[in-house]
Amino acid sequence: MKIVCDVLDVIVEMDRILRRGGYTVQDNMEIINKLSPILHSLHWSLTLYKDQFLVGKKGFWRPTVGETKS
Repeated sequence: MKIVCDVLDVIVEMDRILRRGGYTVQDNMEIINKLSPILHSLHWSLTLYKDQFLVGKKGFWRPTVGETKS
């Protein structure tokens, strides 16, 4: 039996566990294409090396005053 986790669930846990300045590296293009927009929305800095390795670095982000108002 093969059990597969949802990529969003994994990213949420990575973002929760990793401290500011922590890194993640991915080398599978299918997963890179899924991770990039989600990590970008979480304000991670992303770099693609040699069109094969996605390196994500968790930064320190706080919403600005305009972003907190509904």
